[in-house]
Amino acid sequence: MKISYLWLRDLAKLPAGPLETAKALTSMGHAVDTVSKLWEDHIFDLDITSNRPDCLSAIGLARELAAYYGTNLHTRPASPVEEGQRIENLTTVVVDAPDLCPRYCARVLTSVKIGESPAWLKSRVDAHGFRSINNVVDVTNFVMLEMGHPVHAFDLDRLGGHMIRVRKAKAGERLRTLDAVDRLLDPEVLVIADQKEPVALAGIMGGELSEISAGTTRILLESALFDPMNVRRSSKRLGLRTEASARFEKGCDPEAPPRAADRVCHLLQEMGCVVARGYLDVKSATRPPAVIDLKVADVHALLGVEIGAEECARFLDLLGFTVKLNGAESLQARVPTHRVDVSSPVDLIEEIARFHGYDRIPAALPPLDSEPEPLPAHLALEEDIRDFLVGAGLTEVITYSFVQPPADPAGMVPLRNAISERTHLRSSLAAGMREAALHNINNGHEDFRFFELGHVFPAGQRESAALGILVSGGATAEPTWRAPADRPDFFEVKGIIEELFERVAAKWVAFRRRDGTAAAEISAGGAAVGWIEPLTIDGRHPAYLAEINLDALALRIGRRVDYAPVVRYPASWRDVSFLVDESTEYASVVKAVADAGGRELGSITLIDLYRGDKLPGGKKSMTLRLRYQSATRTLTSAEVDELHARCVEAVATLGSVRR
Repeated sequence: MKISYLWLRDLAKLPAGPLETAKALTSMGHAVDTVSKLWEDHIFDLDITSNRPDCLSAIGLARELAAYYGTNLHTRPASPVEEGQRIENLTTVVVDAPDLCPRYCARVLTSVKIGESPAWLKSRVDAHGFRSINNVVDVTNFVMLEMGHPVHAFDLDRLGGHMIRVRKAKAGERLRTLDAVDRLLDPEVLVIADQKEPVALAGIMGGELSEISAGTTRILLESALFDPMNVRRSSKRLGLRTEASARFEKGCDPEAPPRAADRVCHLLQEMGCVVARGYLDVKSATRPPAVIDLKVADVHALLGVEIGAEECARFLDLLGFTVKLNGAESLQARVPTHRVDVSSPVDLIEEIARFHGYDRIPAALPPLDSEPEPLPAHLALEEDIRDFLVGAGLTEVITYSFVQPPADPAGMVPLRNAISERTHLRSSLAAGMREAALHNINNGHEDFRFFELGHVFPAGQRESAALGILVSGGATAEPTWRAPADRPDFFEVKGIIEELFERVAAKWVAFRRRDGTAAAEISAGGAAVGWIEPLTIDGRHPAYLAEINLDALALRIGRRVDYAPVVRYPASWRDVSFLVDESTEYASVVKAVADAGGRELGSITLIDLYRGDKLPGGKKSMTLRLRYQSATRTLTSAEVDELHARCVEAVATLGSVRR
């Protein structure tokens, strides 16, 4: 919302300049986003919270500033001189939907001369983002900015039967609104109609049929209350949001309609219009202003500072509340009608806190009566994975759960009400991670190591948590003339996953290559939990992508050992070489040796791998270094020899030949 500093200064007799005033508004909870200089004035662009519709006006903000600085609020007169015919002889108002329009005030002006607005009015509406149209329309916009209550002017002679009927639209009815759009209505939309047809959308926008024109000589002014929820729903249904609807949908002062109508009449009377005698005020039963009891002890309990009853009463009185002190312990406050957001003692305490000053309330953490609850197992696993991967140099990305499907979206769940080209739920993290990689490449970042923790939604299956890892070439170091950028390596991604699985204590991890490809299946505890595969991001940048099902992995995690004592007894090492088939996986060799060596086999290390023309076709040579060590005693040479023989024999069962 935009508002003029000079306007606020005139209304509240401000002692401060524009920048200090902007800071004061922000400190009271009305954030001033920008301050723009306009000739001799400054325009504030504020972010008014949805619970403060009273501040969507110059008077509302000036009231806040007057309370802040302790000055008086000076409003302009709204007392037109009535003359001519009585309004009952000129028009009629019927409200058929009192639940959606609890109050409808109408005034009639005659001898109207449509023309250009005076300079002061044009400059004021222009400064606040409104296009000057004519004197009547500009006055209604000015009063809406000043008082926060929308007022609409109809050409009385263009209303069928010279009457107004507030009713729900009939199915199939149409209305051409002031923005020149022909709108189809339904019975959920409240309309302002004449004797025959709709002439305006209640609380949203008028219609072309009854708009003010150069030939208008008589005006019917509408100043009403409309149900906020109905205005909001109708505005959304019709795709039409206006300055008026933005105010009505948040709630308006129930006593504002006659005052706003009188203010418009007063200004138009100064421009030569005649105000008919009397006004029509059709209203249903109204609730009396709320009266709230407040205990001073509750103020201290909630804010943590001692503020006396008299000080609390002073703050509330400045804001327009009618306050009655009940000794030093409590008070009673009558809520002004413009504060539609105040309904409980907590609301009063918030007002006291604002004017006491949030910066004067000490920051103190409440005492913890108990230890915080530990994270659920699945969240603890995700945090552990996140910590490890960030420590390993990977960057976390977060991508959309909605994706644009491939040509064949089989296996994907479609959205029922998609609002973009992202019409399906993702069945894998791959698409989003590729999109993130492509975005980085297009912005000059060609080397990356990404991971994502998210949920996937395969068709016909339960939603599950997943981990994605994407590594491009040259991500580990900047390329130089001596060391050009590396291509992505399967074993780099495999190594990251192996260390991760060791970190979370996953059982019996294995990687099995898919036949004839550079891809591999990942298993833990004998069950598949994920895969690794090569891919090209944009036809030029190779990478490796891995995805792991965390729900499946969580079922195959053992007890994690956070500490193990250092073994005091010496170790013995043996090296052994095997000639194995090219298809024999290192993981299967390690498993065979580990099963045979038992607890006394401390570690297995591959120290050499040889392929060459000196070996038979289809063979490779692997050299292992085995460490034997007991945690309870020193192993003898005979015991080490026996263990080593068992390990060698176990590898032989895989079809290997010892070299």
